[in-house]
Order: sequence, then structure tokens, then C-alpha cells
Amino acid sequence: MKNQTTKNSERTNVLIFESKEIADNTLKIAVPELPYNFIKVGNTAQLSQALKNNEIALLIVNVESEIKSAISTIRTFKSYNSDSNILVIADSIDQSNVTEFTNAGASDCLTRPVASSLLMSKMRHLCELAKTKKELMMLKQQVAMSYAFDNFIGASAEIQKIKRTIQNVINNDFPVILSGEDGTGKNLLAKIIHYHSTRRNAPIAEIDCSAATSTQIESELLGPNEPSLEKGLQGTLFRRGATGTVFIDKLHQVDSQVYTKLQPLLTRGGSKTGAITCGETNFRLMISINESLYSLYQKGVIDRKLADSLSAIEIHLPPLCERTGDVELLAGYFLRMIAFENDSAPLSITPAAIEMLKTHHWPGNVRELENCLRRAAVLGTNNVVGISDVNFISDKIEPNRMAGFIKDAVTGTKSLAENQRHLISNALASNDWNFTQTAKQLGIGRTTLWRKVRKFKLARE
Repeated sequence: MKNQTTKNSERTNVLIFESKEIADNTLKIAVPELPYNFIKVGNTAQLSQALKNNEIALLIVNVESEIKSAISTIRTFKSYNSDSNILVIADSIDQSNVTEFTNAGASDCLTRPVASSLLMSKMRHLCELAKTKKELMMLKQQVAMSYAFDNFIGASAEIQKIKRTIQNVINNDFPVILSGEDGTGKNLLAKIIHYHSTRRNAPIAEIDCSAATSTQIESELLGPNEPSLEKGLQGTLFRRGATGTVFIDKLHQVDSQVYTKLQPLLTRGGSKTGAITCGETNFRLMISINESLYSLYQKGVIDRKLADSLSAIEIHLPPLCERTGDVELLAGYFLRMIAFENDSAPLSITPAAIEMLKTHHWPGNVRELENCLRRAAVLGTNNVVGISDVNFISDKIEPNRMAGFIKDAVTGTKSLAENQRHLISNALASNDWNFTQTAKQLGIGRTTLWRKVRKFKLARE
């Protein structure tokens, strides 16, 4: 009995609606060998109850004489389960009936008598289609969860300001410039904006200017010919993202010759909605650069004409060393993600290791922090990341200073706070209290250094 129940639970549920017994036995094919579990109902009350208790992949409506009644049943089913498919079977169906059934939500129509082979083929196709729809819906939900606002981690004032700005830009199509150092989260932020915008159901087409050659970039963005703003763009990337979002990542690395050809396009967004329209091509433009637009203009990477005419909203992402208060939040998030990916027990990190992470200068920003924690999670004991598990590949702090710092922290000869105070005090003294030079020597930001000086109440003798 248990095995039979298990077999039934593995079958696909097919709901059959017919209000009375019909002489034709075409639908009476519910034999154990079939991969379907047939549920028969005779009225809308039974239909509603069956939908509440079961996950239905396909509804077969066995039409008797009342076409209007069958259409009403189809609409009722669709109101409860919009993703499932409907197959209509009737004695005779003309084109007007097919149109009515299709408008109501039917997927296909067959005329009795129906050959079993044809019926099974239609059922298999529609059930597989329902499965594909369900998987696509789950995928969309996963994408939405991956690019939720909460995945842009941070409680600092800088991050809160960015989140407020995002809320204002998602409901319009104005071009967006995301500026900031590598690893600060520009790519993630671009996808968050796209998947919360009105264009979220269209694709986001992306090109990484640091990984593609000039020829590839020109082919992707412009196509084989010079871009025609009246006739539209021929580039393959724009054809893929014609109604969605086009994200040009690391624009500052584009070859100067390609950059010159792109200028007419980049200055195009100036309509009431902000969307860029070239012929039949209509999309939202997002760009990422490694510094602010003004800084790139000052250095001559971007010319004055573009800087003045580019109608875009710039969002600057600060480096991690300027928002070290977010390090603990980010560490907790990454450790939860690592544990989930590896299907392991929850990971934790010691307060000493957190303090050590806060003092690092993070040239690779959030991306470096994630990779650092992935390494530390492998080295950690009993699912706990300690100070000895943390290593910085890009560390620029003087090796013997860092080694002594770790040794004291691990052996317990001094508290972590005492080690930090001693290290910072000596560095300040050796640099004659020059904050810029001291911060560079310690590998931390000036803001972090000021905060540590206030915390430890350090003063120049």
C-alpha cells in the first residue's frame, strides 16, 4: 500500500472536468502504468476543492453541449491556476469555438473521437510545458532573491544613501553611471536596478570592456556599420537587449577609437523618460567606471563633451576601507552564503578576526573580503573562523609588523585592542604624526586611522 501511495505521489496530476458520464470512453485511460494521476470532477465546487488539495499540471475539459458553461469552467480554473494548461475535447468545434476557448485560456482543442495515441501525445506535451513554466517561474524567483535590495549589504550612511537613490531611479529609464573601485559591487548594483525596474521582464545585455577586444566591443555595441541613430543599432548586444537594459561595464577601458564612435550613442539619453531610442531599438543604458566621472574627465580619460552632455545619474560606491563599519555585516552574510553553498553547518567568526578584518585596507574591496572569507572557512576549525585563519594575499603592511601582530593576538600575550593601540601609536610616532603617511604604512584608510586614534585616545607627546 505504501509503495502504491508513493507511485501516485510521483505522477503528474491531470484534472478531468465533465458534468456527467459520456458514452465515449476516450478519457478512461487511468491505468497504473501511465505517469499521470487522474482526478475527475463534475462541478465548479469540486473543481475548486481539487485545486486547493492538489498541484494540477493539466485540465482536460470534456465539453458536452454547453459551450458557455465550458468557457466559464476554463476561466474559473485560470483564476485559480494561471500557469497550468487546458485541453478541450468536444464533439464538434468550429473556428469561432476555438477562438472562444483560446481567449478564455485553453491551450489546445480536440474533436471526439480522439485516438489514444494523439491524446497521450497532447497530454505529454502540455504537461511538459507546464513543468517548464514552473521551472522558469522558480528561476525568476531565484533571480529576484539574488538581486534583492537586502543583498546590497551595509548599514553605513554611504550605503543607506545609495539605497535611497536606487529607489528613486528604478521607476524611470534615465541612464545610470556606477562609479567606484573594482570590487565595490557595481555589477551587483546594476542587476538590482534592472531586476526592480519596469524592464525586469526583458534581458539585461552586458559587455565587459576589460575582457573583450576592441573588435569584439565594436561588433557587440555598434555592429558592422557605423551606428545610425535614426535607423537603429546593428550590434548584437543591442539586439539582445533591445527592450531591456544595456550595461557597459568598465567603459574607461574602451579603446579611444571605439570610444569616439560610441559618443553619439552615450549622449543620446535625453528624452522625457531617459530611455535611449535609436530606430526600433529602445533600452535603458547603464555604465560602470572605476572613478567618478569628474575624476576621469580631469585625467583626460573622458573628454569634456561627453562629461557635459551625458544626461545620466551617477551613483558612487565607496571603497570598503571607507565603510569598515559594514565589514562585520558583510562577513556574516558571506559566511552564511558559504555554509549554504557547501551544505555545511553554520559558520561563525571570532571577534578578534572581525577586528583584524576591520584594520585591513581592502584594495580589492568587497570582492576581496568574500574571497578572503572563503579561504578562511576552509582553514577554520569546528566551523569557526579565527584570526589565524585569515590571510591577506594583497597585504601591503610590513610583513614583520603583521607577523608580530598575529603572534601576540594568537598567543594572548596582549589583548587585540592593546596590540592595535601599540601598533598605531608606534606608526604615528615614526611618521611624525603624518596621518596620510601613517595610514599608507598601516594599509588602512585615513578615516579608519582617525577613528582608531579617537577610540584609543592617542595624543601627540
